[in-house]
Amino acid sequence: MTTSAGARQAGWIAGAGNSAFALTLPVTEQMNHRGIRVIHRYTDDAAGNGDYIDWWSPEIDINTGFQSLNGGTVYYDPATGQLATGWRNVAGNNYYFADGYQMKPGSDDWVYNDQLHGQMYTGVQWADGHCYDFGRDGVAHAQSWNDGWSWPFPASGEGSFAFGQGFGYNWAGRTNSYHDGLDFGAYDHPGADVHAVHGGRVIDIATVRDQQARDLWWYALVWDGRTLFVYQEAFSNRSRIIVNVGDLVYPGQVIGYRDLSHLHLGMNTSPNYRMDLAHSYQPNWTDSSQATGSGSWIDPEWALRVRPY
Repeated sequence: MTTSAGARQAGWIAGAGNSAFALTLPVTEQMNHRGIRVIHRYTDDAAGNGDYIDWWSPEIDINTGFQSLNGGTVYYDPATGQLATGWRNVAGNNYYFADGYQMKPGSDDWVYNDQLHGQMYTGVQWADGHCYDFGRDGVAHAQSWNDGWSWPFPASGEGSFAFGQGFGYNWAGRTNSYHDGLDFGAYDHPGADVHAVHGGRVIDIATVRDQQARDLWWYALVWDGRTLFVYQEAFSNRSRIIVNVGDLVYPGQVIGYRDLSHLHLGMNTSPNYRMDLAHSYQPNWTDSSQATGSGSWIDPEWALRVRPY
């Protein structure tokens, strides 16, 4: 190929202006979504074993960094070629990418959705228990004023609890004598308005039925990326819960109106409520076949006092 650059850089060499060449390399699966360098070896031996000079190209990104996928934005790590999940700092900005798991509507089961894997968070979201506005560009801006905590019946505050209402091993009348939450009775914590104790996203609303398929109560699940908040045993029908699946809720926001004897507040480190419920009579559980792997019940009274994050 003819090039003026060759003549400029090595004008003392005859024909330098006709010494350029073009090379096309196929992109293999091992190269895709990675940063690579091409090594040019100039040698006097066809096998490359004689005198030689190596020239390394600048790093070439092959479909790395931010890319469009499944209707959203993902980020491929140039070093590994893998889709980023969780927090990632890129050029000084913090982003959050989904791990691909979500609540299967109506099942209380935490399942994998390949279409969500690696998707960049945008808009207002909760991640790792905190509220952020990721805007349209995905850059995280903390909204710490939304990270507060509230008692579910603020007028009563902490109030008082009878022995059987408390969390943990406290009542022989329960299976394994274990209570996985905290009960706020209508007598000791009066009022109908049930307030969210922490922020997050509503991931499911469903009912518990008896053996005759009659509704016992309805419940709402709120997930903040770190803790699952279970509001149950307070609502006799769906209309008593005024939030919907997918809604963002904030600390102190009214999510429903109690019309039964008490609110049972549960908190678990696992968003997989089906598994949480199956292990409601033990402090923690593990199951390697499940998306979340493990779960632990948290004492709501302790959490609302200490406000751990």
